[in-house]
Amino acid sequence: MKDLVWDKGMIEEFTAIACLTEEEAIVLNDWAYGKSITYTSMHRNMCTSKVNDIRSRLRLKYDRVQPKSKSLPPRVTSK
Repeated sequence: MKDLVWDKGMIEEFTAIACLTEEEAIVLNDWAYGKSITYTSMHRNMCTSKVNDIRSRLRLKYDRVQPKSKSLPPRVTSK
């Protein structure tokens, strides 16, 4: 989610509200800190398609929980 500037508070709140799995939290942290899909797959022992699937799941979860939170900003989506 390159359209968001993540900070530690946002990551913690999103993780708590969305009830992320351990894998989703790991991928989110790597993503928030600018790590590439290749980096995550190599260092977390996942294939790139799994990382992409988790990122897609994170986008969907974020879009579902964002309206319920006052501190999570809306995601910019181009349609």
